[in-house]
Amino acid sequence: YTCSPDSIKSRSAKIKAYAKDITDEIDDSFTEAEKVLYVRERLGADIVYHQSSNAESGRNVYDAFIKNRSICVGYALGFQYLMDMLDIPCVNVYSDEHIWNMVEIDGEWYHSDLTWDDSAELTAGFLSHNSVLESDTSILNSVPPHESWEYGPSAESTDYDKFFWEASYMVMCRYDGRWYYSAPDGLYSYSFTDGKSKRIFSFKKKWSAGDGLDWSISFSRPLVYKGNIIFNDSEKIYRYNPKKKTITVVYKPALDDGEALFDLSLNGSKLIFTVTDDIISGSKTRRSIRLPQYKE
Repeated sequence: YTCSPDSIKSRSAKIKAYAKDITDEIDDSFTEAEKVLYVRERLGADIVYHQSSNAESGRNVYDAFIKNRSICVGYALGFQYLMDMLDIPCVNVYSDEHIWNMVEIDGEWYHSDLTWDDSAELTAGFLSHNSVLESDTSILNSVPPHESWEYGPSAESTDYDKFFWEASYMVMCRYDGRWYYSAPDGLYSYSFTDGKSKRIFSFKKKWSAGDGLDWSISFSRPLVYKGNIIFNDSEKIYRYNPKKKTITVVYKPALDDGEALFDLSLNGSKLIFTVTDDIISGSKTRRSIRLPQYKE
């Protein structure tokens, strides 16, 4: 035991409140795969991978959900906690140095490793999608590889091994039955109903990586705000209206040579972003604007 009974009661209440906030957004319009994806996107947006010198830190649901700092144990336990709430069969899978999850979707088991997808601390909202719902064969060939695990069921289905989400390296969002995500060449939407992706906007300029180099991926994070999709390219912030199919410029900040936009996030109606010429080691400036109260 690492805390008192009163502390356990308080922590449990906070865990349940956080989990309910996520599951309340999931309804009958979601497929089983979408439920898994939605949980991963929320946790990936909220949790930062953090290896602490404290042997107890980051190894429980409270650290993952409330402190928002965790290693693989906290990620896996937190993910399983939410899968249990959604009645989706889920188990923890262990190897000598790592732990991840397996989930059962439509009668088939798949590997799901949120930790490795969220462990690169490049920028806020950065989340790869290489291990969302993977077969045994796919997870064995992942980078880094997953091998020598114990006690997991067989995952033979390859239905999701090559899926739309692999193109995205940022947190995705869902609105009105469609998933909005950024690929290297633009902003897309995907529907599980028809299984098709549609390009909404093309990125004409890449993000600077410093020293005259550019990233091969995009750093555009789509966000839902008042029935609109707010997103960025490397130079501007836009608003996409799904009903009218229109795109308008929300804001164009003054940028010095080589600078680009990163780190889009929302706090109520405040849109926060970072301007820098090198997201890893360059100087960074946090800025914000207030979004209008668009009619939904």
